[in-house]
Amino acid sequence: MNRKASFTVEATFVMLIVVWVVLVLVYSSFYLHDRVVLASDLQFHLQMDEVEQSTIQEKIQSRLFLIDLNDIKQEDGLLSLGATARYHITIRDQWIKMMLLHGGEKGEYHVEKDRASQAELMWDATVIDSE
Repeated sequence: MNRKASFTVEATFVMLIVVWVVLVLVYSSFYLHDRVVLASDLQFHLQMDEVEQSTIQEKIQSRLFLIDLNDIKQEDGLLSLGATARYHITIRDQWIKMMLLHGGEKGEYHVEKDRASQAELMWDATVIDSE
């Protein structure tokens, strides 16, 4: 009779570990989904030269599961345009949050778009040198 009880206790620990691993996999897949959506939407809005940041943030936030966007900042450089999204994750479990964000509290994602291609820059430099 004691032997059956020991199997029950062992099965409880095994099931606890299995459920926890499944939970981590689900959270990881949601986080991966959000990162892909964030990257593609930021790149899309950058390619379309949309500059209204509050509208962009609302559109992107409506498609995310775990990530809450803090802000989106656009950088206007001489040769490139960039956009940086700062975010945090709405998960109560600190261990999973630490694992997904690599030990930090907040995350950041940056994309860039060149204003001119390398061929155009080389052409302009050749034209300038020949004059």
